[in-house]
Amino acid sequence: MPKPSCLNIGAYFLIVMGLTVCFGWYNQIDSLIQIHPDFVPMQFNTALGFVFLGLSIFGINYEYYFAARCFASLVFLLAFLILIQYIFGFNIGIDQLFIEHYITVATSHPGRMAPNTALCFLLSSLSLWFLTYFPPRIKFLSTASILSAFVTGFGTVAFFGYLSEVETAYGWGMLTQMAIHTSVGFVVAGFSLIVDSQCISLRRFQRLPFLMLPITSGIVGLTITISFWQSLEGSESMIRAECVNYRHNLISEGILIMGVIFSIVLGATIWLTQKYKEQVMKLKQAQYQILQLNSQLEKISYLDALTGVANRRLFDVKLSQEWKKAYNNQSYLGLIMLDIDYFKNYNDYYGHRKGDECLKQVAEAICEVVRSENDLVARYGGEEFVIILPNTDKQSLDAIALRTLNSIRQKSIPHENSPISKSITASLGGYTIIPEYVGLSELENFMNKADQALYEAKSKGRNCIVIRSLDK
Repeated sequence: MPKPSCLNIGAYFLIVMGLTVCFGWYNQIDSLIQIHPDFVPMQFNTALGFVFLGLSIFGINYEYYFAARCFASLVFLLAFLILIQYIFGFNIGIDQLFIEHYITVATSHPGRMAPNTALCFLLSSLSLWFLTYFPPRIKFLSTASILSAFVTGFGTVAFFGYLSEVETAYGWGMLTQMAIHTSVGFVVAGFSLIVDSQCISLRRFQRLPFLMLPITSGIVGLTITISFWQSLEGSESMIRAECVNYRHNLISEGILIMGVIFSIVLGATIWLTQKYKEQVMKLKQAQYQILQLNSQLEKISYLDALTGVANRRLFDVKLSQEWKKAYNNQSYLGLIMLDIDYFKNYNDYYGHRKGDECLKQVAEAICEVVRSENDLVARYGGEEFVIILPNTDKQSLDAIALRTLNSIRQKSIPHENSPISKSITASLGGYTIIPEYVGLSELENFMNKADQALYEAKSKGRNCIVIRSLDK
């Protein structure tokens, strides 16, 4: 989404243009008021309206909605009073309220903005009111976009009217005409307001109203088409009145038909494009959710449901991976096998529910010692646990095994049915080696060595540790 600094480009343009024309009126610099001596000047009130319009857009972009609404209200009041004067044919004294106008080219009332200019200001102020409604609503943002589309259309028609020298495109009858730089201002203002409505929609609702862009585009096209058609019809009527033998042509009708078709096709194309993007987005979201579910299922399939540590399946995968790494790096790989002493007696005495709680506590005690990301604690089966320890020689393996045994002892899990202790104990056997081969038989031999060490610890009376290595 564009940042406020990017969105403010249009507001900067409107304010600078308005202030420049105001400066030109106060200092009587004609080149700042008129683009060309034969063109209509931008009236002082028009320039003031653009300044207020730009400040209101600033307020919207920085979410100062009250200030934006105040400036929009000033624009509305100015435009409404101008239109009232045109409709009812009286003067309430606001045309030259701030300054006396000395340039009156194509001006029916000195200082009074053109009626189409006032209409564009009125539509712009209404659009701003809808944009400043808080909290925003989708229907208000859509309405603001549509009103702004009309403003853009009227400004575009007037601008191209100047380029094509069709006066009826920027002037209504004998009334004051819209200045060329005024038309540019409304194109910029309308476009800025359309962008603002879409950005607010994306920021607040993370989506655009589905028909906002197609309808807005279609209205811009239809407004331009109909305005051009009316302009050409007006010009043709004037020529017909002056020329007795004037022969009617179908150019204006052709432009109207082609413009309407183009506008409808443009809106439909944008709608279909949005529909396609929406389907693609939904498909991507569905794929992402499937990937997440697969990832979660994979994690679940590798965990022991009771203790939360790795299960036998993950142990087999991890041991094979670490065996190959240790072979390639010629580094030590340690394996500890742990068996809870007299666990069957525990289950018989306390029951299986307590037995499950005991397994959880033992797993917790092991994990408190073995915390490295490269290490792995897994439940091997029943009351047996295994610990994979990469880069661990015999001395380090012995130290980790001792800390693990002490951690279990410190849990002080009662075991009244044990012949060796009043609390849960464990026997640990470990083996560490630098692999010389990567075959399956060598890996199985490695596990057998650790299992033999565990058997030896049990033979010594349990509640003890036996660690072996290739050297000894």
